Amino acid sequence: MTKQTEPKKEKPASTLVLNRELINYLLSVLESFETLDFNNRYSQYAEKLKTKILRYAKVKNQKGEDRAAVFLFGTEASTLIMLLTVYISSFADEPKDLFSEIGKNRIGSE
Repeated sequence: MTKQTEPKKEKPASTLVLNRELINYLLSVLESFETLDFNNRYSQYAEKLKTKILRYAKVKNQKGEDRAAVFLFGTEASTLIMLLTVYISSFADEPKDLFSEIGKNRIGSE
């Protein structure tokens, strides 16, 4: 007779704790991607993230303020950052070119 082991619960890569206003902004941004053509990959990513956040975020009261703890697993954090970067780029002024600065402060870099 073999002993069955329960699957290990995956720990979130990161947790965001956002107040009511910020979670509403985040969900609204994700929803704005959904209005794009659904065959668009950004729209699909945003729809999946929004659905997961609405389903799994934990609502709590912290210091007298309603907050939502959003748990991001696997690639969800990088997907969220990518979506927010795309969203910001559609509204922001021309960014300062800092690309050439990448890696300059790394230890051992010349």
